[in-house]
Amino acid sequence: MPKPYALVMLLATLGLPLTGLAATPTVRIDSGELIGTESDGVASFRGIPYAAPPVGALRWRAPQRPGAWKQPRSAADFGPSCLQAQPPRRLPAGSAAARLDEDCLTLNVWTPAAHAKPLPVMVFIHGGSNLQGSGASIYYDGSTFAHDGVILVTLNYRLGLLGFFAHASLTHASSSEPLANYGIMDQIAALEWVSRNIAAFGGDPHNVTVFGESAGALDALILMTAPRAAHLFHKAIVESAPIWGNWFSLAEAEKQGAEVATAMGLSGANASVNELRAVAASHVLAVDPSYVLGPVVDGKLTHRDFRARAGPGYSAHHRHKRQRELAPRRGAHRQQSRDRSRPGCHAAPARAVRRSGRQRGSGPAPGVSRCALCGAGPLARLALRQRQAGVSVPL
Repeated sequence: MPKPYALVMLLATLGLPLTGLAATPTVRIDSGELIGTESDGVASFRGIPYAAPPVGALRWRAPQRPGAWKQPRSAADFGPSCLQAQPPRRLPAGSAAARLDEDCLTLNVWTPAAHAKPLPVMVFIHGGSNLQGSGASIYYDGSTFAHDGVILVTLNYRLGLLGFFAHASLTHASSSEPLANYGIMDQIAALEWVSRNIAAFGGDPHNVTVFGESAGALDALILMTAPRAAHLFHKAIVESAPIWGNWFSLAEAEKQGAEVATAMGLSGANASVNELRAVAASHVLAVDPSYVLGPVVDGKLTHRDFRARAGPGYSAHHRHKRQRELAPRRGAHRQQSRDRSRPGCHAAPARAVRRSGRQRGSGPAPGVSRCALCGAGPLARLALRQRQAGVSVPL
């Protein structure tokens, strides 16, 4: 459980006034001590590294454990967003999340400042076609979850060609590792971090729900069928997942990877691993986005029968005896198109509230019960309750 930082105790010992000084929550995880912030009964820890920077020799590799730090580390601000064509929209003002960086594998935790028992945990995977987005969006603020006794975790993961890419040289160099789906591997690394560390924040590592929207929902479906993710989460919610699109075999992905290497000024299929990893990240980002791959059926992390295994009605609990409840459904897109909700009751985009011609906070539309704080309609609140409970109720 987060505890007050030692500075408060020191000031009290010295007899100095504490008026106006909020308690500063701290936690100790496997990498070191974190100093968070507290507001309105919610402790938040932002920009926590869950993997080593995926740069240099670690570009296009499975994520590695983060290094430890000796001194207390500030977790007051979000980390940089992963590289993408444009900075994500709707970020907190002045946040470091507006900066784009290849070193971006961080996550964020919101938890009640005080509680007596292990709390359920929900891990949100943002959408954006696996090309854009950030776990720092103002829509993903977890304060409402924490007020309702749920710990929320959001995360960044590698996007675009840095997150989904295959090349024959990479396959040869890392043939024993999962390949191509590096963004999915990042999500698994984040879930492993949750399993190891969430108890320090008051969470129950045996009650973890994964949920995602759009591309994040597709990624959640992949996680449901990935053996490496087994036992890292126990329930899942899928919102608007495009699972029926085209998938690439590893051979097809490697062929496109050769074209990408040529576009980056290298010798196509003959480009070496060192040459690929030495290309400036800005040059990778400049490649035509139509080349972006993903997901790729590599035979290790993802499998050819994925859609048959994860389609509507599939239950891994029954077919593989995994202790996990799955809730993919065809109506998810229909619900989202009607309420456009995001994590938290107060996080619906303004356009969802303006359907009736009213701005947020201007009062409910006739005959519609809306949240007094943010104007969220009944579907948005229903979706919030479903997420907190880890269930999905057909509309």
